[in-house]
Order: sequence, then C-alpha cells, then structure tokens
Amino acid sequence: MAGLTWLPFLASSLLMMVSLFQSSQAAGVAVYWGQNGDEGSLADTCASGNYQFVNLAFLTTFGGGNTPVLNLAGHCNPGAGTCTSLSVEINDCQNQNIKVLLSLGGAVGNQSLTSADDARQVANYLWNNFLGGQSRSRPLGHAVLDGIDFSIESGTGLYWDNLARALSGFSSQKKVYLSAAPQCPFPDADLSTAISTGLFDYVWIQFYNNGQCQYSTNADNLIAAWNQWTSVHSNQIFLGVPAAPAAADGGYIPPDALISQVLPSIKSSHKYAGVMIWNKYFDSGYSSAIKEQVAASSPSIAPGSGSPSSPAGPHSGRKKSKNLRVKLYVVGAAIATSLAALALLFWCCKLRKRKGNHRNFMGSEMPELDDNEDDESLFFSFTSIEIATDHFSEENKLGQGGFGPVYKGKLVNGLEVAVKRLNRMSGHGIEQFKNEVKVISKLQHRNLVRLLGSCIEKEERLLVYEYLPNNSLDSVLFGMCQNSIYLHSFI
Repeated sequence: MAGLTWLPFLASSLLMMVSLFQSSQAAGVAVYWGQNGDEGSLADTCASGNYQFVNLAFLTTFGGGNTPVLNLAGHCNPGAGTCTSLSVEINDCQNQNIKVLLSLGGAVGNQSLTSADDARQVANYLWNNFLGGQSRSRPLGHAVLDGIDFSIESGTGLYWDNLARALSGFSSQKKVYLSAAPQCPFPDADLSTAISTGLFDYVWIQFYNNGQCQYSTNADNLIAAWNQWTSVHSNQIFLGVPAAPAAADGGYIPPDALISQVLPSIKSSHKYAGVMIWNKYFDSGYSSAIKEQVAASSPSIAPGSGSPSSPAGPHSGRKKSKNLRVKLYVVGAAIATSLAALALLFWCCKLRKRKGNHRNFMGSEMPELDDNEDDESLFFSFTSIEIATDHFSEENKLGQGGFGPVYKGKLVNGLEVAVKRLNRMSGHGIEQFKNEVKVISKLQHRNLVRLLGSCIEKEERLLVYEYLPNNSLDSVLFGMCQNSIYLHSFI
C-alpha cells in the first residue's frame, strides 16, 4: 500500500483547481536597472516585492561589425569579467517569478543593424551569450535571461523586425520573451515595423520626454496617445513613467494623479498590463505607492456617469486586503477538510479492493488499479503539450501555485486543457508520479476538475486537466463544501 507521500501532491492539485477560477494574469510593474551604481543591487531590487519585470540596462553597442558592449554603470566591469557575479542574483530573481530581460539601446554607444544577415548574427550572439545558447564568454555567467528588450532611440529603424524574428525563432528551444520600449508619439520612428510583427510579448511605452503625449497638468494628451497604442499587435501594453521629476525631461506623474486620473482610463483597455518605471535609481517609494492600484481591477463606472468613480479612501485597500485574507482562510480550511476526507477515502477504498468488494464509485464502477500496470493512455508527449500551450507562453499562464505554474492550452483535437508544470524541485520520482496520476485520474465528480493525463520527459513533470472557465470565489467555496459533504458520505 502506498504511503501518504502523495498528500502534498494532492494538495497542489486541489489548489490548482481553485486557481482555474481566478483571472489569468494580474497587471504588474516593470523597472530598468543597471544605470547607476548607487541604485542598490539586483538582488535587493527583486527582493523588494515591487516588480514583476527587471530590464538590465543596457547593451549599448552591437551590430554593424561592432564589438558588443555591455554597460551596467558602476555595478560591474564586463571587460574584467566581474559581471558574472550577477548570475546568482539573476537566478534569485527568476526564482521569485520575476522575469529578467537584457535591454538593447541606451543614450550612448552604437546600436545599428546594416542588413537582415547582420540582424541574424546579433540574434545568435544574444542567444549564445545571454539566453539559452552556449558560449565560453558569457558576460553574466551561467544565468539564462528570460528575453530581450528593445529600447532603441537612434539609427535608421531598419532590420529590427528581422532581429525580432530571429530571436523569436529560438523559442522552439526555450521561450524568448520580447519587449519594446517605444517613444509615445505614434507610431514610433524606430520600432514601429518591429512591433507590427506581433512578436512582442510586452510593449512598455515611454510617456515622457515628449510633450505632445505626456502628462502635464492633466492626462488628456497621454490618454489620447494611449488609445492609439492599444491598436498595436501586442496583448500586453504598459504605461511607461519616470519615477521622479529628475528622471526625465517632463512627463512625471505624481502617484496620486496616476491612481486617480490615469489608471481608471487606461484600465478600460483589455490590453492594459501594468506600469513601467524609469528607473530603479529614482524609484524612492514610487513603485511602492502605486503597485497595489496597478494590479487592482478596473474601478467601477457609475451608470450614466461616463467617468470612473472617485478614488477609494486611504483605508479601502486595507479593507479589501483583509476581506481577501478572510476568503483565503476559508478556502484553506475547505481544502484541509477535503484532504482529510480524501485520505480516509483512499484508505477505505484500498481495504475494499483487497477484499474484492468493488462498490459503485462516483457514478461508475471503480476500475481495478494494478500496481504493475503502466497506463500509457494517461500520458501526453511533451511536444504536444508545448504546442498546445504555445511553448508555455505568458499569455496562456493561468496562475502560479506552490508546486509550479498553470497554463491554458488547446490540444490538436480542439480540447481546451489546463496544464500544471511541476517545479523540478518538487521531489517526485517517476514511479511515484505515475502512481499518483493513476489514482487521481480515477476521481470523477461534478465539483472536481478532471485529470486527463500527464507527461514525463527528462526532468519535466506535467499534469493535464480539463479546462474550466473563470468563475467567482463563492462558486469555488460552494463547490468545496459540496465536495466535503460528498467525500464524508463514503466514510
């Protein structure tokens, strides 16, 4: 008889079921780091809890036959090899689910592409030295960055689309996230052709240093420009702002004005994904002041008013947080009750199986569980799941649990599924994993998300569930209560 080692795994599965009812992705804050030695370490930046994206700024020189130059100001000296020490900090950031990208551009240096072939050569250099490839001289050591940011403000504007296509081509080996930081005048003179490829996962627009589309005494020009930018081929658009008046030549938005005047308007777009901040050195409390409102749902609009309701009072955020904690406690208690009931249920079923007493189970006969049986029908290939989830793209990410992220996918037969990608440190052996999959796949009930199968290839452990559309938390709680009653009826 198997031990109770499957309980943590089962708990993860139940939590995943709850996460399927939540929204696919909350808005976040991106920041540029690397242009001032006094801005604090990369590790401290990520540990602040204020950011979901960090752009390492900048690779200032590349292309046109130039030797690439990484400029991280006073943090390290790439020529002396001291930037390899950042590898540990980059990994720490990524372990906190923060994406770390290398930003191309900057105010100094030479960034130019002379041909499509030149663009491919730059893409190969970036892949081998900063992304998933291999090189003897990786400036940041063994760390593998999540992607490349295009912050191009000079040159001819040519061949950046070729660079984007070449980098995107490497996603067949490991997902390469692409972001762009165009100026707010629409369209951008340097990056419009590249952005029109539709390959950019994130577009954070610089609504500063440009009087015609930045915030001044009001947000009218900014919002008009924002509405133009939402037409580009990217589903995640960020509002780029300076973190302090001294950070840019105009365009600073005080936190209270951002929250009351700007966010209510731009959140009406389904492409709104958050705020980008320039830069970490000037961020002395700005991100802390806005992050909760950046991630919060759009404010309600009074019927017939035509404008967002007044901003909430200073204590409303605390009340919402308290209510959320209470709901989470209730969900946790329901899950704990279900786990206890399931443990007894499996114990009872095992005893009945030994006696040969196969009773009707959840509306159908309980199948015989042969410990030596390898039910290949429950297993998917990694390639099929990778295709179904678009290479585990950020757009398909439904949420993050204690045992790994969950992605929405669509199989070749059109069936929508939810894929849980277990962390490689979750400690499941292959045989243990297979046995747990067999047991859980037998559970069928209207209030349980059905497990369709799994994948075991190399170090990958994936679970494939039926996909259920989002619903409200009260529905989850009602389902949990029904589950508890249902499970206790077998004890």
